[in-house]
Amino acid sequence: MEYYVLQDFLTFTKGTVYLLMGAGLVAFVIWWNFLFSREPENHKNVK
Repeated sequence: MEYYVLQDFLTFTKGTVYLLMGAGLVAFVIWWNFLFSREPENHKNVK
């Protein structure tokens, strides 16, 4: 990609960072749900 002025570069970089942060947030929510949405196990041997 060819940048003519600094603002073109910053706009492209900011857009890329927003996309990466959005993807990271979605991945974090999926990971959080994976870790904490399981049913509690029945521990019959524990008193």
